[in-house]
Amino acid sequence: LPPHGEVVQGVESLTTSFFQLGFVPRLLFSSALRERPETVSLFLVFSILAVSAPFTPSLVTRYGGSGSRATQAFLRGASAFVPQHMFESSLEAVQAFFLLSIAEWGNGDKNRSLVYMGIAVRLAGIMRLHREEAYRLPDGSSAEAVARSEGARRTFWMLETFENLHSGAGSPIAFSYADMTVLLPCDERDFTFGVRPYRRAALMGTPPALANPALTRLPAPERSLFATLLQTHSLWGRVARLAGAGDAAMMQPGSAAPGSGGPRIDAGDYARLAGELAGFERDLPAQHAWSVWNLRAFKLEGQDLAFLSTVMILRLSNVILRRSHLDGLLNAAARSGTASDDRAWQPVAGQLYADMLVLHEQISAFFAHRAPAHGYPALVVFCAYVCGSLANRLHRQPQLCVAVAPQALAVLRSSVRGLASLHVAWPFAQRW
Repeated sequence: LPPHGEVVQGVESLTTSFFQLGFVPRLLFSSALRERPETVSLFLVFSILAVSAPFTPSLVTRYGGSGSRATQAFLRGASAFVPQHMFESSLEAVQAFFLLSIAEWGNGDKNRSLVYMGIAVRLAGIMRLHREEAYRLPDGSSAEAVARSEGARRTFWMLETFENLHSGAGSPIAFSYADMTVLLPCDERDFTFGVRPYRRAALMGTPPALANPALTRLPAPERSLFATLLQTHSLWGRVARLAGAGDAAMMQPGSAAPGSGGPRIDAGDYARLAGELAGFERDLPAQHAWSVWNLRAFKLEGQDLAFLSTVMILRLSNVILRRSHLDGLLNAAARSGTASDDRAWQPVAGQLYADMLVLHEQISAFFAHRAPAHGYPALVVFCAYVCGSLANRLHRQPQLCVAVAPQALAVLRSSVRGLASLHVAWPFAQRW
């Protein structure tokens, strides 16, 4: 490992530049690193640094000015621990394998990423982290015990949400929703102070949500930003599996535009899922809805990237759903050549490109308000790619949406500039 101070900086980078909402109890972990470093899992530390190194200036400098080289060094270090921990059902092992999966995915090694994620999922299943009873604590439990329990809950949800983020047509579901009784994470302040929340939100489709649907629509802070983030990622997983966009666009960068090569969506499925997305957005807490004001407020709280991930994945879900459905309608119109078919696709195209403009607004706000030294999740890069690909198509085919076509070239150029500045930290995105 590098000197202690650089390790601490790397751990801090994980929570400020990548997982602003995550499973690390910052107070407990920081204290252990400073005061009792021998009690901290080396496997977990190497795995944390494999993700955060590109966003940690001291580590980038140590490895010759290359974030990629720093990542490779920590991946090699972490891999030495794999045989020792792959059969160990401990929370640290689950977290370490999860982080290794994220690092390998960002590094462009899909197979290693999937294997490490599979190990993490199986270990979590052995520990029954998908069941609410795994988090029950006796009355009078200490704040530290509450914080550690919440960290375990968040570990499960990080596994679940990244399974959704990387979904595509035919992707298996790691945990059956019918078996997932675990409720969603609490507010960050409660996590920091080790306070048990009065009530928790639930994920749509899980037994607690089916028993009490109101748990999916709680106001803030009972529905934390983390809870809303997880709900949006669940919706994205459904869209990606339906549209076949996940594998084509996220796991295999450089492929065709999202939704252009996958199966076409049935009109009934489209209407149902579009309605669910609209209803979900309508019921969002006001603080979790997109606005530059909310972005600035969350930035003050150190949660701006988490907020952007929430609103971007919701807009992206609408974009990919409509993009895939639009292609089917355009093909039908081309075959029939009737005006009635034109009337079918034009409203979908209008909604699609209106969503593209909102997504572009969110990306532009990210650039306007980000600190240059801070990192960013790969989702931002992907959204810039999607905006660029859609704008490029509209620029070439302005008849798709005459109202938005005059803005297409500006969106395209802005997206290309964004990709050029963002792809450095995520090697897999260089082909975009």
